[in-house]
Amino acid sequence: MRASKFLVIFAATDLSLAMNGFAATFYVSPVGNDAYSGSFAAPFFTVNKAASVATGGDFIFLRGGTFNYTNTIRLTNSGSAGAPIRLWSYTNELPMLDFSAQADDPNNRGFLLTSNANWWHFKGLENYRAGDNGMKVEGSFNIVEQCVFHHCRDSGLQIGLGDSDDDISTRVCSNQVINCDSYLNYDPRASGGNADGFCCKLHPGAGNSFKGCRSWENSDDGWDLYKNEFDVTLEDCWTWHNGDPASFGVGSAGNAEGFKLGGDSNFSGPRLLNRCIAFNNRYGSSSDGKAYHQNDHQGTITLHNCLSFSNNYNYAINNDVAATEYVVNCVGFNGVTKNFSFNGTTIQTSNSWNFATNNVLANAADFTGLTEALARSPRQADGSLPTAFARLVAGSDLIDRGADVGLPFNGVRPDLGPFEFTAPPAIITLTAAQFTNGGFRFQVNGLTSHGSVVIHTSSNLTSWSPVFTNPPVTGALPFLDSATSNKPRQFYRVEEK
Repeated sequence: MRASKFLVIFAATDLSLAMNGFAATFYVSPVGNDAYSGSFAAPFFTVNKAASVATGGDFIFLRGGTFNYTNTIRLTNSGSAGAPIRLWSYTNELPMLDFSAQADDPNNRGFLLTSNANWWHFKGLENYRAGDNGMKVEGSFNIVEQCVFHHCRDSGLQIGLGDSDDDISTRVCSNQVINCDSYLNYDPRASGGNADGFCCKLHPGAGNSFKGCRSWENSDDGWDLYKNEFDVTLEDCWTWHNGDPASFGVGSAGNAEGFKLGGDSNFSGPRLLNRCIAFNNRYGSSSDGKAYHQNDHQGTITLHNCLSFSNNYNYAINNDVAATEYVVNCVGFNGVTKNFSFNGTTIQTSNSWNFATNNVLANAADFTGLTEALARSPRQADGSLPTAFARLVAGSDLIDRGADVGLPFNGVRPDLGPFEFTAPPAIITLTAAQFTNGGFRFQVNGLTSHGSVVIHTSSNLTSWSPVFTNPPVTGALPFLDSATSNKPRQFYRVEEK
């Protein structure tokens, strides 16, 4: 179907002018004071002070610079559906929350959202060196977006409760983590054995999700879903190089796993991973470094269009349990110990290793750059993932080999792996027009059979008229415009519909 062409005209406005007229706005600054009013000209110093006066629909803007905090930012109040409390960085500024002064202690989080802290929206904050988690979420319906957690003394961001809590689906539920990064977190108390980039573990509720997040060089795992009875969704998430003691200058670290999907065989919540990537998780012992690890989880695990390479185990869905796992359109290569190990009940469809006799061999040559430097390159302006990492190259035998699982795709069938191949835009050129045989003659080059070829003419570069339409063609198309024999000059342009 041909896409319609249209022009969108919009007006931009300052965020402060677009806010609900009934919402309050507070400001927090490294040079503020909690005795001030919290206005733009007289900002607060602590987030705790701003949070204590904020209600549903309010905005709290953090100004740029470094906030040196010692106390945990403990949030106990809530917004509501349609009226969250927004804690955002101020436009084009980066607030950095430094918790270096906190002692290494399990009670010293950077942020703690208690079970009463629901409907918060965090955006654009950098949070580091907390005495435990950079942020722990025990509330529900919260959004954490475009935030960074690093060098914390336990997991960067944790959603969940404690080891002995009950499983209640409506508690610690429906939290979203979007376009966030977490890296170089290390817990000295356990010699690196607990600090993950992200975790949704220890009895959280239903509907928690991660989208567009990256996790790297954490002392334990990229993601940990240990003791989680309910569903978790990960989409477009990347993790690499976890569990390396050399990252922290120590002698030992954790399990070096990418996506740890469970733990403790009493838990059965479904896991869905779409278009995720795990690589270079190959530290620790030969039994560590599992990129996608079942870890005794009893629930259904579904992997769609994932990529795994250069891990000790690229895929380790191998604890024989009653649940069925689905692995579709995935790619794996260069497994150090083993490329994959699956249960006998795992349903495998259209994965790179399922085409061993059908001219499909997955390797690094199928992709653009696969380096760690490319994976951690700057995000795009809207916070989305960088675009130069792990894209399929033209001619890859992974193109059009997949099965339709409901994800968008180009071509006749889905491609294998997380990214659909997109050909670079064709550049159509025209040779210089020569006046010959009673008209202007030239050649169109660079056609791709994308659609009908339409040639337009103009005498003034303002008003254009179509004079010729040709069926789709690849390569070059010669053209003679004999209708211009009496014109001293003529301009031409060409498009493929």
